[in-house]
Amino acid sequence: MKNMFLLFCLMFSLNSNAQNFDQETWNKFHEKGDVDYKVDKNILGWIKVSTHSSSTEESEMIMKHVEESIMSANIFFNRSGIKKCNKKNLMVFFIDDKILNDQDLMSFLGWEKWNRLDINGAYEGVYAPRKTGVIFISKTPSGKDIRQLISHEIAHYWQDTHCGLPISETSAWAFEKHYIENK
Repeated sequence: MKNMFLLFCLMFSLNSNAQNFDQETWNKFHEKGDVDYKVDKNILGWIKVSTHSSSTEESEMIMKHVEESIMSANIFFNRSGIKKCNKKNLMVFFIDDKILNDQDLMSFLGWEKWNRLDINGAYEGVYAPRKTGVIFISKTPSGKDIRQLISHEIAHYWQDTHCGLPISETSAWAFEKHYIENK
């Protein structure tokens, strides 16, 4: 399991676009993040998803929510005929809030866009390994449940992988609302 994470870290370090990233940062994230348990699944035949958490049960639970969100996003966003143009695998990390909001440890997230405030979840598709998107979800979110957070971040993943779909919080909130209301 640790070898897979070290490979993940190596992929991050080889990405020439990475800002504020170094191998030491990801080693610290791994040490503090407690993400040794992983579940893999291929969804829709083109999205290779891996969920990472502190237990197999948590990783399986997160995978269930991710799969449901992806299936719903496929219907919700594709009603307008928007097509996939940027194939990316997806990694989802279910981590403690104090880890997610450690702005020094998670410096690669670009905290300026959130005015350096605490967050419950984040999608990272710019500095992630090539052809990979990464979602970070807090285990103890404030004000939202985990399904809401996952659906919101899946919307950002969908925006990143589909041409013609605007990258906006508005459409992510719209999908989040649709997903929750239809569950």
